[in-house]
Amino acid sequence: MELNTREIQLNNRTYILLRKAFLVLFFVANNFVTFSQSNFVYFNYSQNTYCTSSINPTPIIFTPGGVFSSTTGISINPSTGFIDLGASSPGTYIVTYTLSGISFSNKVTLSAATGAGFSFASTIFCT
Repeated sequence: MELNTREIQLNNRTYILLRKAFLVLFFVANNFVTFSQSNFVYFNYSQNTYCTSSINPTPIIFTPGGVFSSTTGISINPSTGFIDLGASSPGTYIVTYTLSGISFSNKVTLSAATGAGFSFASTIFCT
């Protein structure tokens, strides 16, 4: 499992978030605090990029009961995180999941469907 890091600002202090699987550690100077599952908010889509003609993605949610949100242009169900690709516009979006005042975000890119890019010289064929 890949180790992810992210800096966050909270009460004028910088925290380094290390995430591996479902264990989260916040490092402050030489001290660290481990957050338990009860206050851990996490979700993940199976991919970071989707074609607008793909199957609509639904995220894996570690702690259910939160609300999904994003900016205008992406059609997302606030309860489930289900993205309606056909009703969404191509672009890069930050999808945020909030539960009990704690938020976690993932970047999702939607790409437009393109044609095959070839044609035949004739439309008549023998069988």
